[in-house]
Amino acid sequence: PTLLYDFQTADRVESRSYAGFAHVEWHLTDKLNLIGGLRYTNDRKIYRFSRRNADGSVISGVPLTWNFLVASLDGLTGTFKGDRVDYRIGANYAFSDDVMAYAQVSTGYKGGGVNPRPFVADQVTPFDPETLLTVEGGVKSTLMDGAATLNAAVFYNDYKGIQRTVYVCPESASTACGMPVNAGDGHSYGAEFETTIKPGGGWLLAGSLSLLDFKYDSINPATGVTLDMMAPFHSKVTASASVQYAADLGNSGTLTPRVDFSYQSSFYYQAINNPAYNLIDGRALVNARLTYDSPDKAWQLSAGVANLFNKYYLIGASENIANFGLSSVIVGPPRTWSVSARFNF
Repeated sequence: PTLLYDFQTADRVESRSYAGFAHVEWHLTDKLNLIGGLRYTNDRKIYRFSRRNADGSVISGVPLTWNFLVASLDGLTGTFKGDRVDYRIGANYAFSDDVMAYAQVSTGYKGGGVNPRPFVADQVTPFDPETLLTVEGGVKSTLMDGAATLNAAVFYNDYKGIQRTVYVCPESASTACGMPVNAGDGHSYGAEFETTIKPGGGWLLAGSLSLLDFKYDSINPATGVTLDMMAPFHSKVTASASVQYAADLGNSGTLTPRVDFSYQSSFYYQAINNPAYNLIDGRALVNARLTYDSPDKAWQLSAGVANLFNKYYLIGASENIANFGLSSVIVGPPRTWSVSARFNF
């Protein structure tokens, strides 16, 4: 027969971070501005692991090897320490009161730490920060005497020490694993566009488009990730559009119907891409809303419906077949109705 054993965790995490930064803007001319920034950060994280019986006593005399391994975590401490200097250099130029172009180079990072979910003692390991160098340029504009805006940007991101969670730890005493590691380096590039248009007569149109591509430059093969895989949560295309019409009812107030459309292309939910288990298909959703405003704008009543066409879609899909034989999905909300009221006072 299979023997089961319960244990409780009461891990303590001490986290300390302090930083100092400086920011400067130099108005070189009435049209050209230079921008600079510098930031120093110092981090420390200490994890103290606790694995005890349900009553708080020390685990001992357990006949299962698994529980002895779990018990070995009790009292262990893992520490991460690190510091970093980041910077930003940029410039913007105003061609007119309505059109401005900008460019900048900046760095940033995602903090390191210690594996917060070790299954056994040899999985109490630190991981380093993930660092980023990004280059961006774009244009922001107001057109048609303020009736329209058009913004556009292009960017390039260079990642070092990309953090990923691996579910296979070949050098560990346990086959169960969920350990954050620095898996490798990569880069992404893309473009973004957004616009709003007020053609008059109560109409408002808006739209946005984002294009993104990601590639690994190097990878640690022990992670199970390969160079041809996509980073998790990276959709190559996202887009949105909306249209609304504010119907003036004179002394009776304003009635505004609105329709929103959103699109997101497919993406992988996990670092180790598996089309059968963690590929999320692209989706297009439509929301609708009808809003009434009182003549004096003192109150507002709205009725809305999300996922108007009751589309079935997934938000997430994860699996750990190798260790647990487990696969699960997160289903997006079905058609949902709502009513709301707002009062201004």
